Amino acid sequence: MADKKFINKTNYTKSLYYTMSVYNNTKGKNYYLIIVFVTLAFYGAIRSIKLTNNLVLFYVYTTLGLLAIPTFMFIIPSISSKINYKKLMEETEGRELINTIEISDRVYSKNSLGVLTNHTFDKITTMSQYRKLFVFTFNDKSVLYMDIDGFKTGNIEELKEYLSTKTSVKVKIEAK
Repeated sequence: MADKKFINKTNYTKSLYYTMSVYNNTKGKNYYLIIVFVTLAFYGAIRSIKLTNNLVLFYVYTTLGLLAIPTFMFIIPSISSKINYKKLMEETEGRELINTIEISDRVYSKNSLGVLTNHTFDKITTMSQYRKLFVFTFNDKSVLYMDIDGFKTGNIEELKEYLSTKTSVKVKIEAK
């Protein structure tokens, strides 16, 4: 399998941007922020009952804690994906961005704007599969998103098997 070649075309659509936003939200600062916020809200609710026996404060803190979960998990990713997609449309003058990724002896990426990147396998720091995305993170902090349904040559299972022979980094299955 040493000379295997995989080609993937990923079209950066609104739905892909939403999936990317949810993925980034669960991997980044917002995930920890939601844990801290919900913990503090429920701590405040418990303390309001213990110290003041005030049910109004208890309900306020509990409601804040419960509202934080859908806000951070669904509303913020939805808003950020719309903003990022709008920026993309402005930068590309209304054309959708298509990223062609070729994986053989390296990971090559060329988008429809002509930006070309390539990375060797030893530069990969993480690989994740999240819903319809396969995500590469490289040691220069660049991230490459691949639509799992966008393979023109090969498929995701063959790619994971091939990558296991090229790098010691294991694929994390975040969500299917």
